[in-house]
Amino acid sequence: MASIPPGSAGSRTRGSGWCSTGPLPRTSRVIYDRKHSAASELGFEDAPWETLVQASAWLHLSGITPALGPRCRALTLHIAALAASAGKPVSYDLNYRATLTNPTEARAVFEAVAPYLHLLLLAERDAQQVLGFAEAGAPLAEAIARRYRLKCVALTRPPEAEPGTMLLADGILRYAPRYDVEIVDRIGAGDSFAAGLIHGLLDGDLDLAIRFGAFAAAVGLATPGDINFLGPEDVARFRQGAIGGLER
Repeated sequence: MASIPPGSAGSRTRGSGWCSTGPLPRTSRVIYDRKHSAASELGFEDAPWETLVQASAWLHLSGITPALGPRCRALTLHIAALAASAGKPVSYDLNYRATLTNPTEARAVFEAVAPYLHLLLLAERDAQQVLGFAEAGAPLAEAIARRYRLKCVALTRPPEAEPGTMLLADGILRYAPRYDVEIVDRIGAGDSFAAGLIHGLLDGDLDLAIRFGAFAAAVGLATPGDINFLGPEDVARFRQGAIGGLER
């Protein structure tokens, strides 16, 4: 954990956050209180990053981390460069949060980290509002990959959009299937999608990646809280096509 100089204005150990959830049509809201927390002051000296990167198969970064403060921004770029130089795939979820940053700052951080990326994940609205694209759907994914010279782009789209969420990899588009889901909690679905997608990419199976990403996101939506309790047995059921149902 990062050390904060004694007596620093507002210094404290933990940040916090509040979430007001509810089913449609209620709006879910998240309020962050992270300023001067230990996490916001995290630096390269606070963990054995070289060892951690070398021991990892993949580095995944979130745009929320650099939004916490200048030390986190520097750390994000440092670790991305470190992983890329070690030959590790690097992914970045733009994860724009208007309560933590603004479009100009979020775009600047992403464009600094983009040269190190194998995969970018982002919502269509953020590509338009933060990165300034006018396109939508497949043309948008292709425009993002072209501008930033990215090998893979995962673009999440609104539930009503046709076609829906997609993965552009090596110039080929793959579309996520739609799963019937009863939405219990909308928080964390994007992180679940990223985890499922990367799981498939680590297996070297692009079709599995986009399908499992969609499935993990659906499980996240059907799970209360920000944690997706998706275990090995669920992965096995998914591979067998035996999802849902009741086991006794």
